[in-house]
Amino acid sequence: MPVVHGTPEEELVLCQEYRDRLEAELADVEVIMRGLKDGPLPIKESEFEGQVRQLARLYGWLCYHTWRSINSPPGFPDLVLVKGPRLVFAELKTATGKLSQAQQEWLDALHETPAEVYLWRPGDWEEIVACLSKQ
Repeated sequence: MPVVHGTPEEELVLCQEYRDRLEAELADVEVIMRGLKDGPLPIKESEFEGQVRQLARLYGWLCYHTWRSINSPPGFPDLVLVKGPRLVFAELKTATGKLSQAQQEWLDALHETPAEVYLWRPGDWEEIVACLSKQ
């Protein structure tokens, strides 16, 4: 039995509002999925990180990002993602960004573990989507 919240007119308004919210969310998803397929765009690392985090949440990942790393050891990857048995460490760079020595040391050390370790750039969008969409 459907749940009724009021008159048919009120139900219609609720349905229209819900449809509008879903359409807005779908538009956001389409932007994410389009990503940067058309080639590298000038994008800040923080903007790229936001896109990857949004995509990860879309696919149900828990996502950790250190906001203020001033008191943290240097070089730790930008994102730690967890979903089921999968553990992903991702260092994010712009198209021309360079790894520091500390970042390279962390990635090398993490490659010695069972975790998945990636260096992602905006041009890797299709790979990122493939990685985060698989179970």
